[in-house]
Amino acid sequence: MSHFRMIYEGTAYAPEIASCSLALNAADGRWRGQEPEETVGLTLSLQGQPFTYDVPADEDEHLAITPTMDTQWLELPTRLFAGRGLGSLDGLDLTYEGPRAVNPLTGETWREPPGLLGTYGNEAFGPCRITVAHRGSDRFALHLVGQTEAGTGFDVAVETPLTVALTSYTGQAGEDRLRRWFDGFLRWDDFSWERVVHPGEVPQHSLTGTLRA
Repeated sequence: MSHFRMIYEGTAYAPEIASCSLALNAADGRWRGQEPEETVGLTLSLQGQPFTYDVPADEDEHLAITPTMDTQWLELPTRLFAGRGLGSLDGLDLTYEGPRAVNPLTGETWREPPGLLGTYGNEAFGPCRITVAHRGSDRFALHLVGQTEAGTGFDVAVETPLTVALTSYTGQAGEDRLRRWFDGFLRWDDFSWERVVHPGEVPQHSLTGTLRA
């Protein structure tokens, strides 16, 4: 059962989930010389229904908060996809212990916390645990539990389809690199692709992939 629970400023809230998406993402040319490497982003984007926070110090002050969650900095090694299928993510269990801790998936120090919880402002994840279960086809269940660096507790569970978002800022050359890179750990032809080209001095190519039935 999906839920979005948090303890904000000492009070428990459980807003309904308004929207949710999950995507593998990568880019080519985000900055000069940048090319896809040995990791791929796993981004959960979640928004809850607004709730009202009553400021304890002022009974006349009430804040409307629209809670969000975003794992924009969660990177997975492509070697996890040993079978070149999405099912390789089943059973993923990741613990983040805080700044300067070692990412158990990469063996390297975390460069950034894996995500943000949005309340009155954006709060970086503190110690937390993220688990992933494959429900078949393109569907995944994620559970994230822990707290932010500011001390807000969270317990989030969702089940949602996974898509792919690839962006080339270097035109056709970058799109070709992304395709070869992606096909090295997942099968390109297992997905249906929507391609959008944004005009410019160097056209930006956006590719959205969904698993074929």
